[in-house]
Amino acid sequence: MKSRLKLAALVAATVGIAGGVSAAIANASLTESNAPQGTIPVAQTRIAQTFGTTPVNEQNFLVVAVPGGSLQPYKPFIVEQLRPEPRCFEVIDDGSLPMEVNPLWTTFDYTGTCRVQKDSNGFAVWIGGEDVGLQYNLRVEERNGELVLLAKPFRGPAITVGRTGGISNTGFTKFNLNDGWYLTKRTFEGQIVSSNLV
Repeated sequence: MKSRLKLAALVAATVGIAGGVSAAIANASLTESNAPQGTIPVAQTRIAQTFGTTPVNEQNFLVVAVPGGSLQPYKPFIVEQLRPEPRCFEVIDDGSLPMEVNPLWTTFDYTGTCRVQKDSNGFAVWIGGEDVGLQYNLRVEERNGELVLLAKPFRGPAITVGRTGGISNTGFTKFNLNDGWYLTKRTFEGQIVSSNLV
């Protein structure tokens, strides 16, 4: 039976990313040397008992690498289109990778039109249905000419969430989530979170 790896944002109409991992492995006692990628033991947390997630229409969302500074060359953003117009982003998809993103949200006051999650205050990692955001951070790393989206724990192996397949000329590059991963919104007692916790 599969348990889930979930990444859920801690913001209004919160976003997350979820995927699968073996429950037996996830609950086993693993060391850094023998732990398969994506399987980290997690203790029960009280927050996981009250918060949950629900799927979203992924056409309204973008997971994107955004150019940063010298300490953090690329940052992960999650952008949500709240209203049909004006458009928050344009993905230039010619059928090849990487997919360049036109960050339209940077060209106008996007209040009420776009929701842009920019940092670790905007997302939390879920593993096996539990919020472990205090133990994991979302990071972007450049590897072998592409950008990799990672859920990185303070100790132990990172979990690969998605890849870009290259780096666009502008640096704004769309992440393709790994098989089995999907976006979610955070819920509290069954209702979508409406307060902005950023």
